[in-house]
Amino acid sequence: MRPYRAWRWAWQYLGPVFGLFSVSRVVDLTFQDAAVAGAAIAYLLMSQKVIWVVLAAAAFFFSLVEWLHKNTPLTIASTHMELFIESPDGRDARVVRTQEIRPNREDVTGYQAKFWADPAVDNASIPEDSIKMHVDHCLPNEQDHMIVSGTEKRWEVIHRFKPIPMPFYKLGLNKVRRVERYRFLNSYSGEVEWYDALVLNMYRYKKLQLTVYFHNTNPCPIEKCKGYWIARHGVVELNVGQIVGENGRLGVRLTIDRPVRGDTYRILWQNETPQVKLSIVPATAPAPPA
Repeated sequence: MRPYRAWRWAWQYLGPVFGLFSVSRVVDLTFQDAAVAGAAIAYLLMSQKVIWVVLAAAAFFFSLVEWLHKNTPLTIASTHMELFIESPDGRDARVVRTQEIRPNREDVTGYQAKFWADPAVDNASIPEDSIKMHVDHCLPNEQDHMIVSGTEKRWEVIHRFKPIPMPFYKLGLNKVRRVERYRFLNSYSGEVEWYDALVLNMYRYKKLQLTVYFHNTNPCPIEKCKGYWIARHGVVELNVGQIVGENGRLGVRLTIDRPVRGDTYRILWQNETPQVKLSIVPATAPAPPA
């Protein structure tokens, strides 16, 4: 398994080189020809025409970026979802979601968030007064959140704020930090528990991190923690790493580069002192959005 994984990782870099070599053999391109072509390109870049090369590259780059994000107002550059188990039995937990978001147009004034408690547990809930949201490009009195619909089982919220600035000198790459907090009650007390992130189709993601911090009196050993990528066409086991938070608090982390929209990523663990017996973990369990 590991040799195959190493080969699959290496081939993404070796493949293009081998492909170019194969094409060169088809068209009889020698190393000397490639060197001549490289020298010509270097001369072009060093000549007075270099400014036109830069302008052409910039024009093509911004046109491509505009085309790629035409129907995507926001890009999620990174999302870090942290679950803190605050009681030994897992009945009290809080979530902190920290995002770096990049506007793709100048009139972005809000973010839609959805999150829900485990529907399989009758008394699991997310209290409305625990929902807090903040974005760092404007003052607290210049933003708020509006409950669109929901109950303590499931919420749909729009975080409203003044337009995210897009300074020209940042070439459309300006990012702001958005933080979201809420609590889970009666949700993580089973023998086997899991924390999911569903990558919504409406946003473009670059990086996703999931972290679970256990209560100091009931940490889960790393060998009893698993990471999963639940795709539409299969399930892949992922590596999780152990981390140490504030005050020596143990946790596990799953990091995903370029997560797939519409898929679910999961951290699963075993409670040493479960309050509710669970023997089967449903693969279709709803996940809070990333």
